[in-house]
Amino acid sequence: MRALVLVATLAVGVFPLALAAQTVPPQTVLDNPSVRVEVSSLPPGAGTGPHQGIEAEVGIIADGELTLDSPLSHQVLQPGKAYWLPGLIPHDVRNDGDRPAKMFAVLLKRCD
Repeated sequence: MRALVLVATLAVGVFPLALAAQTVPPQTVLDNPSVRVEVSSLPPGAGTGPHQGIEAEVGIIADGELTLDSPLSHQVLQPGKAYWLPGLIPHDVRNDGDRPAKMFAVLLKRCD
């Protein structure tokens, strides 16, 4: 019984932290040997989580406002704006706003 109470207490204590750091996985809409295109719909407070990939990345903001943090820059991006990141650059894209946001990421695997 004590173990059950301990597990329940830990779950309640940790669950709010999981909500605060909500990450939303992207949906892949195209994937071939040269390029992968992903769409991410990010509710307020959500983000991609810090990550990096081997591919260069172009991000295009479709709706809402998103914050991009990387060692190269800190940008707040509105609809119609885009960003470029070379491969292997750690970054995080977050919705710090109060309305949903959507972005497309184009990951360049090879250019031939």
